[in-house]
Amino acid sequence: MSQDRQIKDVPYPATNKLSSKEVFDEKNRPRINIIKEHFIKEGRLEESVALKIINDCCSRLKQEKNLVDVSQPVCIVGDIHGQYYDLIRILEIGGDPKNINYLFLGDYVDRGHFSIECVLLLWALKLKYPNRITLLRGNHECKHLTTHFTFKRECEIKYSNKVYEACIRSFCLLPLCALVNKQLFCVHGGLSPEMEKQSDLNKLNRDREPPSSGLMCDLLWADPVSDFNEDKKTSGEKKNFSVNLNRGCSYFFGFNAVSSFLKTNDLLCLIRAHEAQDNGFRLYKNIEKTKFPSVITVFSAPNYLDVYNNKGAIIVYDKGLMNTKQFGASPHPYWLPNFLDVFSWSLPFVAEKVTDILVFIFKMNVDQQVLDRKEIIKTKLIAISRIAKLYSKVRIKSEDLIQLKGITPSSLTHLNSLVKYASKESDTNKKKEKFLGNDFGLRRKLSVDELKEMDKLNEYFPKMNNEDKNE
Repeated sequence: MSQDRQIKDVPYPATNKLSSKEVFDEKNRPRINIIKEHFIKEGRLEESVALKIINDCCSRLKQEKNLVDVSQPVCIVGDIHGQYYDLIRILEIGGDPKNINYLFLGDYVDRGHFSIECVLLLWALKLKYPNRITLLRGNHECKHLTTHFTFKRECEIKYSNKVYEACIRSFCLLPLCALVNKQLFCVHGGLSPEMEKQSDLNKLNRDREPPSSGLMCDLLWADPVSDFNEDKKTSGEKKNFSVNLNRGCSYFFGFNAVSSFLKTNDLLCLIRAHEAQDNGFRLYKNIEKTKFPSVITVFSAPNYLDVYNNKGAIIVYDKGLMNTKQFGASPHPYWLPNFLDVFSWSLPFVAEKVTDILVFIFKMNVDQQVLDRKEIIKTKLIAISRIAKLYSKVRIKSEDLIQLKGITPSSLTHLNSLVKYASKESDTNKKKEKFLGNDFGLRRKLSVDELKEMDKLNEYFPKMNNEDKNE
């Protein structure tokens, strides 16, 4: 059997684990470039080194307030969702942290396959540049969602449950909001009816699992109302918040809520993340007095879930000027759904095919055997048919894993079956994209809004069990 790689231009993943001596310099500061390049090669750290980065970062985060002041120049980054190779691109576009501040708005983990690499690199950057890097909490930085989605399993596959628990501990210490240049109020989700002034944040205990309601929940989960930009006649009795049915928790907030909050706190704009955007960002209705957008949403995970085909974006704010920088997705290595190994993934498919063959053989034998043996063969046939149905169910379950509790490019997914029929059969010049070393024919004709609608269940607040509620 040949030992050569089939695709020779794809390098072997790094097999060595970096030691403490390799990761930290003589002043006990992380060597960022070494960590970054090692993760690009799919390398890992020794568990003790990963724990040191996380635990040392916890000590830093404890010192920060719920609302952190950030000065310009600053690069504001939205959701990353485990897209490590796009994170590297963000750091290239944004610039060296020696020369510019970074404000990350949360959702570093889940749904992508490189969440732990994102956490370790960002936490290492926080240790290296404690006053340059600000990390806010997103709704996915909690035990409830990381167990429901992929981050917990990823930690257990690549490291251990001990590393996962250390990450959860650090998530509870992340600040909730930031104030850029005393003008821009930055948060992952949005506003809350329980927050009139910024000083209300000081009363909040952030060192906990986020609840399913209340101020902390709203900061992480709230969204602008869908008709935010539409001009409406308003009265004093009109509510500024409505129940967020899309999320199953928190609120939708409208223009009145935002303009009132900005006016009360003498602010220019609300900047948030939390929602995928086709162009990587969205500007909402202007404040009449300032002629500046009341809300800006920024989303920094391009081609989200390898399906959305959206742009990623960051915001650079310097000398009172705001620029958005867009970028496309970077190539990344492939992992099977839910971090399965090839044997476990393939077994249901192979078993189903084998049982199909056996059923076919026994059906042939029924016609050829003498009458007194037909009942025996019929019994065997029924037994094998049951096994075939069992493996069929297992195979279907394996196919469902491809969806990653969401949507992912595969000819086996529900999404792509819809896309296939939605596309025109006459379209012979299908767009091609280099995907995991192979040419993957993109059939998607759906808009980001249509994809978000299909992915809505995964944006919903998962049901909490009693253990989660008590934490």
